[in-house]
Amino acid sequence: MHNFQVFFLNCNTHRLLVTLYSNPNSSSGQWVLHFPAFADEMNKSRQLVSECSRRIAESGSTVLVCDLYGTGDSEGDFSGATWEIWLSNMRCLVRWIIDQGGESIAFWGLRSGCLLAVDLFQSLLPQERKRINHLLFWQPLLQGKKYLSQFLRLRVAASLYSHKKQQVSDLINLLYQGKEIEVAGYTLNPDLFKQLESIKLEDYLPDERVSVSWIEIAARNDSGLLASSQAIVEHWKNNRVTVLAQSVPGMSFWNALEPELLPQLIDATMESMQSVFACQVERQNQFSNVPPHSHYQEDAILEKPVIFECQGEKLAGVIHSSSERASRGVLVVVGGPQYRVGSHRQFVLLARGLAEQNIPVFRFDYRGMGDSSGARRGFDRISDDIRAAIDCFQAKHPEINEIVIWGLCDAATAASSYADSDQRVKGLVLLNPWVRSDQGEAQVYLKKYYIERLLSQSFWLKALKGGLDLSASFTSLFNIIRKLKKTKDTQPIAHGNVLDKASMRSLSQQMEEGLTGFEGNVLIVLSGKDLVAAEFQQSVNSSKQFTELLNSQRFIIHSVLHADHTFSREIWRNEVSETCREWIRSW
Repeated sequence: MHNFQVFFLNCNTHRLLVTLYSNPNSSSGQWVLHFPAFADEMNKSRQLVSECSRRIAESGSTVLVCDLYGTGDSEGDFSGATWEIWLSNMRCLVRWIIDQGGESIAFWGLRSGCLLAVDLFQSLLPQERKRINHLLFWQPLLQGKKYLSQFLRLRVAASLYSHKKQQVSDLINLLYQGKEIEVAGYTLNPDLFKQLESIKLEDYLPDERVSVSWIEIAARNDSGLLASSQAIVEHWKNNRVTVLAQSVPGMSFWNALEPELLPQLIDATMESMQSVFACQVERQNQFSNVPPHSHYQEDAILEKPVIFECQGEKLAGVIHSSSERASRGVLVVVGGPQYRVGSHRQFVLLARGLAEQNIPVFRFDYRGMGDSSGARRGFDRISDDIRAAIDCFQAKHPEINEIVIWGLCDAATAASSYADSDQRVKGLVLLNPWVRSDQGEAQVYLKKYYIERLLSQSFWLKALKGGLDLSASFTSLFNIIRKLKKTKDTQPIAHGNVLDKASMRSLSQQMEEGLTGFEGNVLIVLSGKDLVAAEFQQSVNSSKQFTELLNSQRFIIHSVLHADHTFSREIWRNEVSETCREWIRSW
């Protein structure tokens, strides 16, 4: 059993979102402070971090998970974040924990968060530093420089589809010239780049009294630590630091396409920290009696974290209230590997933009996603979650009597299935709806990738210069054609989940039926460079009824020509936000 609280905390001049896990029956002075991963690695890891936090809280410790400035639900933009600001954020949290009666604090770092943890540890005041008794590392980065090069390769990969191809060295030169660059939806400023680039784990040595748990993810059971990691571990051990290092089998959850729950990682974490938990002293949980609202000041335009229930589980969300009363609000439903923040904070930025235009928004995690408890479920089984979220939204804002559901990918599919069952829903915003089937996927891949590539001049120029493996390319093409022949009967494919066997209709058919039964207005936004959007358009074109439905007056289709699946560039996000705002105001 554990308590679960979400609130904003004022840390110096920054308002940070804090998620707190504690045990009301067995609370001690031991706290665990989480140092999050970088950019979307934090988002994709959120569910696993939340699940592990619950396990730690059940053992009697209190866990604090914070969104750093410019990340997650905290205030600010990523473009304004620096390493020094993040150090200041975490230093403030250490002092806040001490003020709450925290006697011992374990630092729990994930990826780049491990570098932030050791850097903060070295900079703490002596009376603060003596409170730190353990370092827990999940897949620690060893060098900021190497990681940033990998991060910049995301920008290089995106440039391959444009006329301006770039190299990592080009991007580094721009940063050293003091210019910001946009990478995978995040605007990276030069100060953050230079500060993180200089950090190396080998330059730090924990105190002898501080134990260390070092856990890495490996492809096989018999794999040990990376050689470079082992070298640092041995150096620390030679300097009398107690280090328990191990690897556990699993996938790279921080960049997986679907949320990954690794029970073996959580079990290894709990086992490695047994000595820390054993030193806990039972004491009254002072924090549980302090209302969250005492920790922050309300602004004119509020963002309020809320916790509500669905089928006995606790769900987390954030309500963006408008400065003026409004009768129509937007409910953002999450999908894929993201939680309520969205890829590159898309959902946060969208909600803040709409709220500024007096359109209130509610973002939430359904059961088993993000910070919400419960087993993860398929997008076709979240109707109860959507209904509970709308109930919560209206309870906080009784003046709202019309709901617009906003969903990307499989969340769009879920919204279209739910809408006609709830009279409060008057509109839908569906972005790149997920209607995946084996046959549809093969057809789109054949058309959008192979045929277009074979007809492009650059493909043949590259082939003539010997820069292309034609044999491999045509073998891949043959496999796609063979797959297409095998899948004449279109079957739905869940987005990382198993669909209900009772329904053998294709996702396209289910969506068509749901939208036919729904009598409200619908805005469909499609990306020009996205296979999911292309498959949706193909499914519409193959159905006369679906085509006629979408041509009716209550449907609007908007295309963002060069956008990818998550609208990862600022210009694309802004176009989506403006299109949504104008459409919501138009009826």
